[in-house]
Amino acid sequence: MDERNGSGWSAALAALLFGTLGLLAWLQHSWIDAWATSEVGRLERYFAGGVERVALDLELALRALEEGLHDPSLETPPWSSPLVRDVLRIDPADPERLQRMRGPGAAEPVEWTQELLPWRETLHALADPSRSGPLRLPDSPLARLVPRMTGREAPHFVLLVLDERYLARDFLPARAQAHLGSDAQLLATHGGTLVFSTLPALDFDAFANADVVLAAGTRQVELDFDASVGRLVAARQDTSIERLEVETHEISLDIGTQQPDANDVSTLTLDVPGWELRARHRAGSIPAAVAGLRRRNLALGLGLVSVLAAAALLFGLAATRARRLARRQVEFVAGVTHELRTPLTVIRSAAENLRDAVVTEPEHASRYGALIHDEARRLSDFVEGALTLAGADPPARRAPVELLPLVERAVERSRSPSADSPAVRIEAAADAPRVLADPDALEQALENLLANALKYSGNTGEIGVRVQRGHAGQVDVTVWDQGPGIPPDERERAFEPFFRGRAARASQAPGSGLGLAVVRRLVEAQGGRVSVTSANGCAFTLHLQAEGA
Repeated sequence: MDERNGSGWSAALAALLFGTLGLLAWLQHSWIDAWATSEVGRLERYFAGGVERVALDLELALRALEEGLHDPSLETPPWSSPLVRDVLRIDPADPERLQRMRGPGAAEPVEWTQELLPWRETLHALADPSRSGPLRLPDSPLARLVPRMTGREAPHFVLLVLDERYLARDFLPARAQAHLGSDAQLLATHGGTLVFSTLPALDFDAFANADVVLAAGTRQVELDFDASVGRLVAARQDTSIERLEVETHEISLDIGTQQPDANDVSTLTLDVPGWELRARHRAGSIPAAVAGLRRRNLALGLGLVSVLAAAALLFGLAATRARRLARRQVEFVAGVTHELRTPLTVIRSAAENLRDAVVTEPEHASRYGALIHDEARRLSDFVEGALTLAGADPPARRAPVELLPLVERAVERSRSPSADSPAVRIEAAADAPRVLADPDALEQALENLLANALKYSGNTGEIGVRVQRGHAGQVDVTVWDQGPGIPPDERERAFEPFFRGRAARASQAPGSGLGLAVVRRLVEAQGGRVSVTSANGCAFTLHLQAEGA
C-alpha cells in the first residue's frame, strides 16, 4: 500500500513538473514573439533616424561649402575642403568662358573638359532667350551649383565639383558607422548615379527592398534678381523629403551703388538632381535579422527547457533508484538478520546444553561440538559473503594464474567428509592458457559454485569442472552438475542477493542465497563475467581473460 501511494505521489509530482515546464515553454514562446515584433519596430526607427542623420550631415556639409564662397574668412573655404575637387566660375552670359578659382578674387581661365561638357550645354540653354520652364542640371559630375554675386560684378554661378572618391571612401562610411553602426548597410545615389555602398560592389539590386529609403528627389531652385532691392534671391525647396527639413532661404548680395531699373526682375528655375539614401540590415532585411534572432532565442529557450526537463527526469530516476536502493537495503538487512538468526540459535542452544551439563556422555558432547563448529563455519562464510557484497569492489590483484592447480585446490577444499559425497570430475584442455586473475578471489568463486553443485546434486549426481579455451581471448571455467537445474524465469535472478529459487525452497536445502551474488561480484571485479545454462542439470561458466590476450 505504501509503495503504491509513493508511486502515485511520484506520478502526480512528475505530471505537475512537466506541466510547469510546458507552461514555461509556452510563455517563453509568447514572450519571444512579442519581443520580435517590438524589435522590428525598434530597428526600423533606429535605421530611419540614422539615415536621416547621415543625410543631414551631408546637407550641412554642402551648405557650409556654399557659405564659404560668400564668407572667405571661414576656417575651411571650399577650395581647400577635401569634399571639393574643383571650384569653377561660370558666367551664364558667356557660356564658353570657364575659370578655376584658387581663392577669393583669384581665378584663372581653363578649358572645358569632356567631363564638364554637359554643364556648358546647360549654360547655352540658360543664355537662350526662348527658354521656358525649369532647366534640368546635369547629373554628372557630382557638383553643387551656387549662385554668387560679388561687388559690381553681374550675377554668376560657382560650380563646386565634389570629390566622389572622398565621399565614397571617407565621408559617407564615417557617417554610416557613426549613425547606423555595423549592423546596417548603406547605399547613396545622386540623380540615379551610384555614389557609395557599404557592400564590396555597388550593387543597387541588393538594396531594391531596403528597410529605409530617404529620397530628396529633384529639387527646384528659383533664382530671382530683384533690382528694386538690389539683391539676388535664391528660393530653394525640396519636393519629396519627409523628415529632413530644408528651409527656403534667401541669399542677399550687395550690388553697390548701381541703380538698375526698378522693374528689372528676372526669374530662373533650375531642377537640381537630388540625393537618395537606402539602408538595409546586413542580414538582408530587418525582419530577416529579427527572425534569425528569434530562431536562436527559441532554440536557446527550448534547450534550457530541455535541460530542465532532463534534469527533472534524472531527478525522478535518481529518486526512484534511491527508493529502490533503500528498499533493497532494508531487504538486505532483513535477509542478513534472518540468516544470522538460525545459526546463532543453534549455537546458543547447543552451548546452553553443554553449560548446563544436559549432555554428559563424551560422544554426545563431541556431536554438540561438531554442530557448534559447523554452524560457526556457516556463520563465518555468510558474514564473509555479506561483507563482500556490502563493501567496496574487491581489489583487482590480477596476475597470471595456472588454472588446473587452482581448480584442484578448490575441489579439495569443497570436498565433503561424507563418504556418500559424489566425486568431482576435472577436465582441463591441454592448450588452455593461463588467465589474468586474483587467485584467492577466483578460488573463492569456484568454491561457492562447487558448494552449490554438491548441495543440489544429492549423493548420486555427477559433478564436474571443465577448463577450455573460449572466444575472443578468453578461457572458460565451467562448473556443472546433474541436479534439478534452474527454470528460465529464475536464471537471471539467481545472482541477486538472498534470492532462492522454487526448487531450493521446496527441498528446504540450507543456504543464504548469497553464494552466486558473491561469485558474480568477484568475477566481474577481475574483468570477467558469469553465464548460466540449465539443461539436464545446471552449468555455471566463468569467462576469464587469457594471459596475453
